[in-house]
Amino acid sequence: MISLIVAASAFAGITAYNPSVQTQSGLDCSRGFVGLLDSVYYRQGSEKPPKLAAGQYGAIYARPEHALYSYTRPTDAAYPAVVRQRIREGEGGMVIDMGGCGWGDQQAFARMMRDFTRRNVQLRKDIEARRKTLPAR
Repeated sequence: MISLIVAASAFAGITAYNPSVQTQSGLDCSRGFVGLLDSVYYRQGSEKPPKLAAGQYGAIYARPEHALYSYTRPTDAAYPAVVRQRIREGEGGMVIDMGGCGWGDQQAFARMMRDFTRRNVQLRKDIEARRKTLPAR
């Protein structure tokens, strides 16, 4: 069974958020926007993902940790912000662990996190539907 754990659910009703502390997913926000992205971009095995994966955001795929880092652009209301979606093994199968850092407008950041949460839920539904159509091994 595929399960989904999303640290972002904790952001659903936030009014204040301190980006200098780690999120529930262990994402270290203390480096700031540029420092965090640089640490991912220059890590061995990181690469640009397909454009479809990035959507409206910039993105970096960190292959060694099986994670997609999406980041806002200056025109985005939540700028500057970073969201990490990491696939890992968990109880019962694959888990998408998500966390984010927002250094700008906190309401826009909360909306962004809710949007990513909805996308993760839809991804889970799509994967489960696809699994039902695959022949048994």
